[in-house]
Amino acid sequence: QRNYRTNIIGTLLTATTTVKIEINPIYDYDNDNNIEVDNFVESKEDLQAAIKAAVEAGETDIVIYAGEDEINLNEAFTTSSIPTGTTVTIYNANVTGRSYGNSNNGTLIFNNCTFNNEEGAYSINFTGGTGDVIFKNCTLYGWNSFDQAHSTICFYDCTLYGNGTYALIRSYANMTMENCTIDTRNADSTDKWREGVEVSLQYGEKALTMTDCVWVLADDVTSAVVAEKYTFKSDVLDEAGDAGLTGLRAFATGGANVKNYDGLINAIAEGITTINITADIDLTDTDWTPIKYSKTVETVTINGNEHTISNLNKPFVAGYAASYLTIKNLTIANSNIDGTDYEEGLGTGAFVCNADHVNTTFENCHLLNSTVTGNERAAGIIGYSSSSNLSINNCSVSGCTIEAVGGTGGLVAYTQSATEISNSTVKNTSVTSTEDRKNEKAPLAGAVVGTVGANTTLTSVSVSNNTVTNINSLLEVYNEYVGRITGGTLTMN
Repeated sequence: QRNYRTNIIGTLLTATTTVKIEINPIYDYDNDNNIEVDNFVESKEDLQAAIKAAVEAGETDIVIYAGEDEINLNEAFTTSSIPTGTTVTIYNANVTGRSYGNSNNGTLIFNNCTFNNEEGAYSINFTGGTGDVIFKNCTLYGWNSFDQAHSTICFYDCTLYGNGTYALIRSYANMTMENCTIDTRNADSTDKWREGVEVSLQYGEKALTMTDCVWVLADDVTSAVVAEKYTFKSDVLDEAGDAGLTGLRAFATGGANVKNYDGLINAIAEGITTINITADIDLTDTDWTPIKYSKTVETVTINGNEHTISNLNKPFVAGYAASYLTIKNLTIANSNIDGTDYEEGLGTGAFVCNADHVNTTFENCHLLNSTVTGNERAAGIIGYSSSSNLSINNCSVSGCTIEAVGGTGGLVAYTQSATEISNSTVKNTSVTSTEDRKNEKAPLAGAVVGTVGANTTLTSVSVSNNTVTNINSLLEVYNEYVGRITGGTLTMN
């Protein structure tokens, strides 16, 4: 199945001859690995026969190329005869029909193939076998499903579209996706899996690993992934198309990229513990409910990615948030924050009210041109920290007013945790403690920390042009950084 064009120069029978042969293959395929081309198929029957013949001949690396005609794989094509240790690669197939109930025990690779079922839900489905199913440079329209027995389901450099029925993928096995585009705009708007990708834990713990994938969503869809357990190896969710990405939800653990109020609320409501903010969020005329996680949550990470939340009216995070809480690369600005209803008798902070037995880290967090009001205590970063470790690095409070009946601090109101504050600044800020309790237990205001109750280290911390006010005139503040020390040692570097 080749066209040959020859150009023969010279006297063929009596002299040395130069022969030029140009080979133009009818079938275009990727042959980077110089694979011998033995099998060309143009139907499901051809495909099944080619696989069977090659396996019976003892081949372990079988390569099959599709012809120009569509291959209708309606219902199943049998690949269960592929034994363990055998790889079958199918190139350039244009697959139509409802390909349901397929099986595979070896490694089955689809390369540069298109799957398009315009009449039903399934484009490709595997219900049996224990091998790997791999898609490379493929385009898939419609619903694709894989059962739990398979070792791994992989998509590399693929594009997936909805076909008006269901969404895109459901896997009961471990699944990997790299450099894929997931477009749900034509998925069934009435279907609960419209979000695009699901990994089920119905048959045991499975994981979805995604690298550099892009979602294109309909305007009314705020979720991109439904996954009960998944991991991300890089920044996998980027804005794409006009719809962009507003949120991500999961059942148990995972991460969310959010760029507006709805996305943030959806992520919190689903208990997502890794949140990436991908755009500035303006909460004007929004009554914010502070984030609060169960004590059983192990780790919470919120990354602002250098974005700003403005016009926040309550503390960003309430209290008792996980065993490890990290907030980084986030600015809160132009906000009037009242935490009196969320203090739990401990304190109010613009970023976190209180962290009791929580190891808390703030990295590159800033409060600008805002007011923070508390009852028991108030501070620009965190109101109260106890029985754990508190780290604040490269943070600042500027142009703010902080006031509470009890103790106040530019960064921290009261710490009973081992505390390290470094490379941070409080400037042009008013810090006031209004309680008139004239005894040695009276709380005090401090430009950086109100009260130190455990070993605390300040390294490269600066204060400038602040006003620190204490109604109680019987006690003197410790220094321009700290109101008072009740326990531990203060070290200033």
